[in-house]
Amino acid sequence: MNKQQLFLIGTGRSGTTLIQRVINTFPETMIWGEHAGFLQQLSELYYFLKENPSLREFSYMNAVPEENKYELSSYNDSKVWQAWVNWFRPGDMRPVFRKIVESFFCPSEFGELSVWGFKEIRYGPDDRVLAFLADIYPDAHFLFITRDSLNAVESQITTFHQGKSRFTKIKRLVLLPTIINVAINWKKQNAFYLALSREYPSSHHLVRYEDVSDDLTLLNPVLSYFNLEIGDEQLQVLEMKEGRGTSFQLNNSVHSRWKRMGLIPSFIAEVIVGSTSLDIGYERPGLLKPATLLSRILNRGK
Repeated sequence: MNKQQLFLIGTGRSGTTLIQRVINTFPETMIWGEHAGFLQQLSELYYFLKENPSLREFSYMNAVPEENKYELSSYNDSKVWQAWVNWFRPGDMRPVFRKIVESFFCPSEFGELSVWGFKEIRYGPDDRVLAFLADIYPDAHFLFITRDSLNAVESQITTFHQGKSRFTKIKRLVLLPTIINVAINWKKQNAFYLALSREYPSSHHLVRYEDVSDDLTLLNPVLSYFNLEIGDEQLQVLEMKEGRGTSFQLNNSVHSRWKRMGLIPSFIAEVIVGSTSLDIGYERPGLLKPATLLSRILNRGK
């Protein structure tokens, strides 16, 4: 069976879990959950082995001919300098690391999977994980889920940073440094995803959470690469009370979550995220128009 890879990527509280659950309703398909971003370390090892100057000079440059690669006698001859002798070379990294990745995300014990992958919120411009995955799986697809910046920031503050309080707006002022950091990370990650989707449109796809939660069939252009199509079983996921985050709602109120932050935190966050939000196609709140304009000015030419 021809196994295909689909990697579901986004920032925290952007709707990746909803899309994961929808895709997992298809037969012989498994999108695994988050894994604390451990592929960062694996990708570092991959590029270290491919790019290390000492390995290149002393090991790869002195590799035995390809036709003798798996002959032990080519390596253990005492007349040959063995200090840096190794059987592997840069071209061997793909199959070796594919085996490692698949031992976690497509183990043979689960039988044949026609589509497999994972969802993760920890990969972005500060690591080489997506480049690593694209390198070892040239035919893989990446589905980036984005969500309106201010709503995503407020949702992260509530969920990940003890943001619940009877005095929400006061708590947001106390948490302003955290709000700034969350906004910066949202901008960095989503600008990165947008750039990849524009550079590699046939394999890197960006969709907005608000759009697909209103109309799941908007996923069909991506799913068509896997001969999948949204049907009744997938649509039923939206109606389920089980298996979803406590904040999931099928109404417009969830898209106004940012108002809980109050004017000052929202204004500062918009200065950070406004320009990228516009690039993705999000309308900006009229109340924060000066902040959006300032964001455009600060990001001009970047």
